[in-house]
Amino acid sequence: RELYRDHLTDLLSNQIESIWETIDDTDGGADLSTWCLDRVTIQWSGYVSFVEKFYTKLVNVAKFLSDRAWRLVGRCLTAIFTAMRHYCSKVIRLGDLGIASQKAAMKCHRVMEEFLLLKFESYSAIIREISMFVFTERVDPDDVSQLKAEIKRLKEEQSSPATLLADHIEDFKQRKRSFDHLSNEVTQLKAKKPKAGGGKGNGNDNGNGGGRS
Repeated sequence: RELYRDHLTDLLSNQIESIWETIDDTDGGADLSTWCLDRVTIQWSGYVSFVEKFYTKLVNVAKFLSDRAWRLVGRCLTAIFTAMRHYCSKVIRLGDLGIASQKAAMKCHRVMEEFLLLKFESYSAIIREISMFVFTERVDPDDVSQLKAEIKRLKEEQSSPATLLADHIEDFKQRKRSFDHLSNEVTQLKAKKPKAGGGKGNGNDNGNGGGRS
């Protein structure tokens, strides 16, 4: 990250230096050119500062994963250049730096100054990108899966008492059916068994009668 930042800073510094060498102090536009170059340096510093602070805030405060934090930072930086696209697209293919190109450059300076004034994060385009990112990409699919598993577990825990009660009721019904069946068998066995008193009476009567004869 620092390597890219330093490399881009060097490229910008060299470009500004080369432009400085072409400025004619006797020219009527020298003051404006000087002001623009000074502002470019300030704007770049603010730009870099926003990237570093915003990334740190996402990771340390919002607890974003590093790759997701960089993704959101990238979308916000894209929003900055998208805000300038309307002015740049009209002159980007022009071969010379005529009046139209100068006006476009000044308008881009104005846009960047607005970002600086609002400290980037308060600019409407940045707010929109943050909101859309949180809405569409902030939730990790793994977090969703874990959340679903947790919800399923809680539902099972909540339904377990009812399930246990239903199991106990069914077990009770089965035991009652077994008890009723066993009771019926006992009743049938009692009905089939001969009475002991009737049998002895018949035997004595026959024996006594035979002896008397």
